[in-house]
Amino acid sequence: MGGPQVRRLLLLATAAVSLAGAADPFVATWVRNVEQSEPKQPLSGTMTFSPAGVGYRVTMEMIVAGGRAFHVEFIANPDGKDVPVKGHPAFDTISMKRVDAHVLETVAKRQGKVVQTARRVVSPDGKTLTVTGTDTDSAGVAVRYKTVFDRK
Repeated sequence: MGGPQVRRLLLLATAAVSLAGAADPFVATWVRNVEQSEPKQPLSGTMTFSPAGVGYRVTMEMIVAGGRAFHVEFIANPDGKDVPVKGHPAFDTISMKRVDAHVLETVAKRQGKVVQTARRVVSPDGKTLTVTGTDTDSAGVAVRYKTVFDRK
């Protein structure tokens, strides 16, 4: 192994140690801020990111119009690979990709077809998580949305 390879390995090891030592801004329980979100559905919700290996275990609790409740969960690494999702009414897999320490991008699919894309951004102060993206409704029409969560 030559000099450039050793330097590259040392750089990667240093970066891994730096990331491991830094608090991950996503790891928290987030509560949906209905007033700042558009559209106003679901009526309420929480989303929790917990560490799971190099990725996250994500759980969501949602209540929609009519009082219908959903419990959603999945475990995903930010590597762009599809993983199964349990409990979501609109999609059955999701992939996650890290853009930087405060930004994750996700693509959700139902039966292999993309039905949602989202960009999840934690504010610099770590108090707000804003999710912007596009959902595909039952008629196949793309609908833009913005969901704001406050750190609990």
